[in-house]
Amino acid sequence: LVQISFLHIRADFVGYLTARMLAHHALRGTEVRILISDALMLEEDRVFYDSLAARYPNIQLQYFRWQNRGVPRPGDIVDRLHRVQHTRAFLTLTREPGRSRYIFGGRNLHDGFFFSSPLDLHAWPFLHTYDEGGFQDLGFYSVYEDLEVELSDDQAVRNVAAHHIALWNRDAATQTVGPMRSGASDRVRGMRHYLSLPWADGRDQIRWYADAIDAASEEVLIITPYLNPPEQIQAALLRAAARGVTVRLIARIESTDPAGFIITALNRRYAARHADLFEIEEYFPRPRMMHTKAMVIDRRLAVMTSTNLDHRAYWHDTENGLAFLDTPEVGALLDVVAEYRKTTRRLTPDEPQHPLGELLHGWGWLRSVF
Repeated sequence: LVQISFLHIRADFVGYLTARMLAHHALRGTEVRILISDALMLEEDRVFYDSLAARYPNIQLQYFRWQNRGVPRPGDIVDRLHRVQHTRAFLTLTREPGRSRYIFGGRNLHDGFFFSSPLDLHAWPFLHTYDEGGFQDLGFYSVYEDLEVELSDDQAVRNVAAHHIALWNRDAATQTVGPMRSGASDRVRGMRHYLSLPWADGRDQIRWYADAIDAASEEVLIITPYLNPPEQIQAALLRAAARGVTVRLIARIESTDPAGFIITALNRRYAARHADLFEIEEYFPRPRMMHTKAMVIDRRLAVMTSTNLDHRAYWHDTENGLAFLDTPEVGALLDVVAEYRKTTRRLTPDEPQHPLGELLHGWGWLRSVF
């Protein structure tokens, strides 16, 4: 089995190379599954991958689109367009011991995560050609810096695979996932994988994060491109600071994502209001944009995740992550953070706010979807 799961997957250079590799394995009899967000697929990308699946029957496409139950309400119409598939997985399973792999991180499968500038693909009209500076639509190009983890232990990979296979086979009516059976113990040397489907699991990810922050006695470290936490997590951060715990946020303030002006406005407002309570540092390795999402509690618990520190991630989108407790991976992540911090800028309470920050934050509905 090869199963890949991303927010964005495009018919660009990276997409073309990936498609050739997937076709190679499909021809050899491997089942290939691609899980992708329907709302974010541009027509040229959709045609490319639909054609790939049509040529190779072993390649299956699943376009994720959230469906409400019962009679739709006005908000359900927005949710159907807004809620996306945000889990990340590059999963390969084989019967040969030691050859299965799971690669996880914040990366999406398009050229902006691999190249510092868009490639000229005009000679291949079936591929996605980016326009320089076209940031504010679904065909945008932005250069990202991200972090990934590769699992190679057979037991660990198969445990994670059980979650992703169950996500692929989730109940269509309720969007619930499970049961998940891997045939192996779920106790893999201090590591766990989790899935979050907030509309189906009671938004447990919020509770889990708040509990982890409440357990901190020394330091809460969060790396995030977004600064718009849900109320429960914000309250946990304030409780941590009040009891003397260092709360350090390494963030990306300026956003070049679609609707980036809204994200930038909310980030700037949060930074200006909390720079005196928390240690907020801006990491912007120009021309790249920091895209890493992680949390470390007391230098013992590390969470690598697809989850941004915003309302959307905890209330709307599918998410997943790897949690490590007292393992070498915790130190490895802290080493990466130390490299980030060599070029960060400590923010102060007099940071300039975006002129729309207060207005956008005061609009509760808008804040809840970003």
